[in-house]
Amino acid sequence: TGATGPQGEIGPQGIQGTPGTNGTNGNDGATGPQGPQGNTGATGPQGEIGPQGIQGTPGTNGTNGNDGATGPQGPIGLKGDTGPQGPQGLQGIQGDTGIQGPQGEIGATGPQGIQGVAGSNGTDGENGNGIASTTDNNDGTFTLTFDDGSTFTTSDFTGPTGAQGPQGEIISGNSTVITNSYSMNNIEGLNDGDLVFNTSNHRLYIYMDPTLTIDTNSSFLNNNTTTSTSYSTNTSYIISFEVSKRIEITKITSASGNYSAATPYIFEDNNNINDGFGTKIYNYGAFNENPDLILSPNITYRILYIGYGNNYSIQCSNINNYDYDSSLFLNLQTHKTTDITSSSIPATYNIEVTNTIPHFIDNIDYELIFNFSGVSKFILID
Repeated sequence: TGATGPQGEIGPQGIQGTPGTNGTNGNDGATGPQGPQGNTGATGPQGEIGPQGIQGTPGTNGTNGNDGATGPQGPIGLKGDTGPQGPQGLQGIQGDTGIQGPQGEIGATGPQGIQGVAGSNGTDGENGNGIASTTDNNDGTFTLTFDDGSTFTTSDFTGPTGAQGPQGEIISGNSTVITNSYSMNNIEGLNDGDLVFNTSNHRLYIYMDPTLTIDTNSSFLNNNTTTSTSYSTNTSYIISFEVSKRIEITKITSASGNYSAATPYIFEDNNNINDGFGTKIYNYGAFNENPDLILSPNITYRILYIGYGNNYSIQCSNINNYDYDSSLFLNLQTHKTTDITSSSIPATYNIEVTNTIPHFIDNIDYELIFNFSGVSKFILID
């Protein structure tokens, strides 16, 4: 083989021919001497990445060699990260107290601690001087009476007078009607309790719904054939009842016996007879037998017949001997007492249920407790 000539210029890339069939590999020839480095050819296109080959079996670790001799001290390395906290060492001897340092800043408030166990109740203190009663002096002040009998009167609690309100509707209001008609019964659309002012006679009336009253005249606890069954002295009687509709008492009489021994008083009360009789709304008198009282539903009325003392007697009878309309008069009750001897009801008194009541039959005035009628459609306000 002759000497290799100089490298010629690289000719242009020819068109790639169709690959031929691979021939049988010949025996490898002897490796020739290294030729001079040729010029780097142009980089060919990136070929496709072949599939990952199967990982080979790891080889056996070799035997550790003998430790070498210790080398000289190397330079100090950079400071490493702080290691974990070591265990608490033994407490040393306390040193001398140092000079107090400056006041540090106040730290943030810690979380609320767990509530401790409640302590035992303390010993009860002595009773205070409580208020036994309060009296309204009707002048804006109140007088407090304490348990020890001392009193204290407050200052006037009356506030300042409010500002004048706006002028109301003159012609009509929600519950006010003005008419100039003498025949007010022809007014339509009135509601119970409406005010009607009649300009023809300059009078003011209250309209009473006629469906809320009765349309007949009658009497309460009447029987003109009943006779007296007994006499009593120093005993007062109470007849209590309610009404289901409005009625007007037109005449009331005293009971049989000595004239002043059983004169009636009428009270307006709640349904508890043991806490007083409520408000007195009528005092009987020989010239006052026409009280013109209007009784309304949901109120308990009590008629008290007073037994003044041993010098006076009352003829008595049994409540079951008298008639009444049980659909109009409700919750009828009768009681007697020896503790009430005047129209002023004492703070404490004893009463008992009884069927005995004053007797109402000596003459025409005594055959009933009272006469009553329906309530007028228009009631004049004096």
